[in-house]
Amino acid sequence: MAEVDIDDISIIRFIISRHRFDPQTNHFRWMPEIAFNQKREWRRYLNKSSKELEKRRQHGAAHHKEHITGYVLDVDNIKNNDLLLGPRQRLIFILFRRKKFLPGYESGWSEYKALYPEG
Repeated sequence: MAEVDIDDISIIRFIISRHRFDPQTNHFRWMPEIAFNQKREWRRYLNKSSKELEKRRQHGAAHHKEHITGYVLDVDNIKNNDLLLGPRQRLIFILFRRKKFLPGYESGWSEYKALYPEG
């Protein structure tokens, strides 16, 4: 497989992220899992991981909040978006439409309530 560094901003990256439980923060969050430089390998890995997750769900071994997704980070995205927040914001908007969150914070809502208790 043509795996690449997730943080390498000099190339186009096809990234797989998984929404899973993080024991350090004690909540579910989106975590980048792996990055590829070829779309074919990215799709193959995404399909394989989706099938594995579905099998785990059928056997009751996966939490209902666990999900997997793939997205593309282009070199132009890095130039136009500070700290990769653009793609992350779009992904969160699609998934959580009406929830408020703070970009750059992993759990979002708890930090938002701490900073803006009246809102």
